[in-house]
Amino acid sequence: VHRRAARNEAVLTSRLDRALALRDAGDLDAAAGERALAAEGAPGSHVAHVLRGEIHYRQGRLEEAEAAYRGAVAVHPGYAPAWRHLAVLALRREDLAAAAVAARRGLAVAPADPQLAYLKARAEGRSAAGLAARLPALGPAAARTLVALAFEVGDTAGARQLVERSVDLWPAESWFHAARVELGVDRPPAPAPTGRAAREGRAGSGRAAPPRRR
Repeated sequence: VHRRAARNEAVLTSRLDRALALRDAGDLDAAAGERALAAEGAPGSHVAHVLRGEIHYRQGRLEEAEAAYRGAVAVHPGYAPAWRHLAVLALRREDLAAAAVAARRGLAVAPADPQLAYLKARAEGRSAAGLAARLPALGPAAARTLVALAFEVGDTAGARQLVERSVDLWPAESWFHAARVELGVDRPPAPAPTGRAAREGRAGSGRAAPPRRR
């Protein structure tokens, strides 16, 4: 029994790894196929639900993405990233109450998560000033993620606050200068950056791109 369980887990891991690689390569249809095979082999895995949610989100199929993330938290209520995605989706459809609930559920299991803290503040109508004050302790990688997140949920003012504070803190980080230009921040040009932008904090990601106007 244990040997069979270990074999099934190995197959699931292999299929999910392949699906992730295909997703990161931009082949979302093939990634969805691998994800479906993984889900068939492990219907109780929250990971398969999360991957399905990511694929649908990238495809712009937001209702299906939300259903997938709800499936993930039904299987694993303590999985904070799924609550984070649900908060983002709720904010994008301007359902502030649902976004606040999802952010609070995520913070209940990951109280130090800055993205969930930002999403909760946004859902409650508060500015990004509190997160901007925390940036020195969070570091540039987390700051880039927060800027992109603010832009993703339509909070241009919050993204600008975070970018301006980040430029002050890390003037050599070219990503923030590019983001400042994209966001149209009215500020005299800063000296040309000389440092290398840090890589994104999560595994498998490369150099972050500045947020683009929608």
